Amino acid sequence: MVDSENRIIDFKEVQKLSGGYCRSSLWRLEKAGEFPKRIKLTPNGRKVGWKLSEILEWIESRCSHDRVSEIK
Repeated sequence: MVDSENRIIDFKEVQKLSGGYCRSSLWRLEKAGEFPKRIKLTPNGRKVGWKLSEILEWIESRCSHDRVSEIK
């Protein structure tokens, strides 16, 4: 049985969780090393996904970063 946080999610779910980022914005963040890397699910890379646990960690880090910024 797969732990729910270890499952692979598609772009639509990533977009919902991330607050509505578009594909190009997420791609730029990923290229800059500021967003979790996608996982190729097919050999040609046309179907990709992300680990839910990594997306949740990214969201948490953004929330923590925002709280630190508010304190300063």
